[in-house]
Amino acid sequence: MKINNKYEILSPEGFVDFDGVQILKKSTKEIFFDNGLKLRASYNHKIYDYEGGEILVKDILIGYKIKSESGFLTVVEIVDHKEPTDVYDVVNAGEKHMYYTNNIISHNCNFLGSGDNVIPPETMKRIKDNDLKEPENKFMGGVLWQWKEPVMDHKYILGMDVSRGDSEDFTTFTIIDFDEREQVLEYIAKVPPDVVAEIAYKWGTMYNALIITDITGGMGVATSRKLQELGYKNLYVDGVNPGDKWKWDPKINEKIPGINFNSKRVQIVASFEEALRHNFKVRSQRLFNELNTFVYVNGRPDHQKGQHDDLIMAMAMAIYVGETSFAKLEKVTEQTKAMLNAWEVQTTEHRSISTNYNPGIPNMDHLNQSLGLHTPTKSDYENYLWLFGKSKR
Repeated sequence: MKINNKYEILSPEGFVDFDGVQILKKSTKEIFFDNGLKLRASYNHKIYDYEGGEILVKDILIGYKIKSESGFLTVVEIVDHKEPTDVYDVVNAGEKHMYYTNNIISHNCNFLGSGDNVIPPETMKRIKDNDLKEPENKFMGGVLWQWKEPVMDHKYILGMDVSRGDSEDFTTFTIIDFDEREQVLEYIAKVPPDVVAEIAYKWGTMYNALIITDITGGMGVATSRKLQELGYKNLYVDGVNPGDKWKWDPKINEKIPGINFNSKRVQIVASFEEALRHNFKVRSQRLFNELNTFVYVNGRPDHQKGQHDDLIMAMAMAIYVGETSFAKLEKVTEQTKAMLNAWEVQTTEHRSISTNYNPGIPNMDHLNQSLGLHTPTKSDYENYLWLFGKSKR
């Protein structure tokens, strides 16, 4: 999904904010109206009929009257496009989730209808056919899976979703190799926040990973504080620009390391979906099972009832921080290199042409050369010693 924080969209309420635009592949219908306008949308796209009631595009028939910005339009022709094509939907448009599409009033959950998978089917097929792998190692009774050992100088990120340890949800963390864009390790169990901190400390240290913890709800706060107590230094702090890491902040120690997932849910899930669509490698069958039940519920990405999304949240946070913070850090690094290159000192090599050197006599080579004079020789010194009160031998 493309995130929006700049533009507004026209709706029956006037111009309103919206979170972004979601792109999915769907079968569509093309609706032609009596005034020459047309609308092409997915089968579950919601618009409004003559009486102001919601109606799905798949249920529209020729002769229906549809509500528009300027009144009502009559449907004169319908073309069914069964072959899936890219469709675009505005996400969270205003309080009523309504906006105009070709003068037709639309509801913004048309492509994000309940039951629609967040991850496109073609992406799921690629992951299943090409990316899933059995782990190379299983540790801790099989709850920790490892696909690759750490590689020197690679950038690793550990994303962690923490639960109480006695609830229906699981505590999970995932380590990704941001350079190779793949999952390398995964942990899932029901353990208290302080216990998972000790486990994450061990594996985070092994991979020299940046640790991101979801501190929404407070469980992650206990984990972050425990990691600080253990002395782990590479902790992500939300709101701290890595480009300003040399800037002194008197309140930096007061900030709790981690990220508030709920406040950035749309952006984090969008970054996750985009990364998977662009060939980020998911290795875990456990994570893949969660993806199968990760759907839009009333326009909001969430797991189906009775299912889980803990592993998804852990990886999504890791990818989001990698795409934002690492990209900024690399940009700052390149700027620093350019600045240092501009400060290169150019030196001119100086070669003396003097064949004899006496520390007691000033070197006048440069003056003699500028005046066209020759350089004194040993014979000259012997012939003119009398000038210094000594006689010639």
